[in-house]
Amino acid sequence: MDPCGVCGKRVGSNSVQCRLCNKWVHGRCSGTTGSLKRIAGVFECKVCKKGGRKQLDQFKYDEVELECVGEFCYLGDMLNDKGGVERAAIARVKSAWLKFRSLSGILCTRGMSWKMKGLVYKVCVRSVLTYGAETWAMKADVLARLRGTERRMMRMMTGVSLRDRVQSTEIGAKLGVNDLEEHMRRARLRWAGHVWRMDESALVRKALEMKVEGSVGRGRPMKRWIDVVKEDMRKRGLVRGDAENREFWQERLRLE
Repeated sequence: MDPCGVCGKRVGSNSVQCRLCNKWVHGRCSGTTGSLKRIAGVFECKVCKKGGRKQLDQFKYDEVELECVGEFCYLGDMLNDKGGVERAAIARVKSAWLKFRSLSGILCTRGMSWKMKGLVYKVCVRSVLTYGAETWAMKADVLARLRGTERRMMRMMTGVSLRDRVQSTEIGAKLGVNDLEEHMRRARLRWAGHVWRMDESALVRKALEMKVEGSVGRGRPMKRWIDVVKEDMRKRGLVRGDAENREFWQERLRLE
C-alpha cells in the first residue's frame, strides 16, 4: 500500500484513510484510540488539520484552470506528490529495457566484439537508463534496482550466466563499461558545477538554493539532492568553490 501520510512509512491493514488528502495513515499515527472503523469516512490526519496538505482537483492561476494530479511525466522524468525518485527509476528501467530489446540484434549477437557492444550499450541504453539521474536524490534501493538491471543486460550481451561464477565487475571491465554508481556520481557533479557557475539571478540556481519555510516533522528527514552531492564532493576531495575553476573541476571528475 501507499506510504503513511504522517510518517511516510508503508502502511498495513491497521490504517485509516484521511477524508481530505485521501492518504492512508497508521493507526499509531492517527492520534486516536480504539477501533479505526468508527472514524472511517470522517478521519482527518494531523497534517491536514494543520493546513499542511489539501487535496485539490483544480488549481486556478492567472485565469487558467489546471488539473491537479498525483504524478505526471515531464520530459521523460516521473514527478509525484510523495517525493523521492522511486517512480522515476521504475520508468527509466522500463524505457531502458525497451531500448535494449530493440537493439538486441546488435547487442546480443556473437559476431561483434565485447568492446563494441559496450560502446553501443553506453551510448544507446545506459543513457536511457540514467536519463535525468543527475538531479535525483539517490537512495541505496534505487541504485540497487538500476545496477541489477544493468548487470542482467551485460550478462545477456556476453552470454555469461550466474552459473559461470564470473563477477559482474569483470564482465563490465571486458565490455569497457565503468561502474554505474561512479557514472552517476560524475553526472551529478558535472551538473552541479554547471549550476554553481551560473549567475545568481539564474532561475535554476534560485530554485536550487531556495529555502523552504515550515516546521520539520519527527524522525530522519528525506534525503535531499544536495546531501548526495556533498557526499560525492567529499569522495572527490572537492568543495563548492572549486566549481568556479572549470578545468580543475573536470579534472577531478575524470579521476578513477
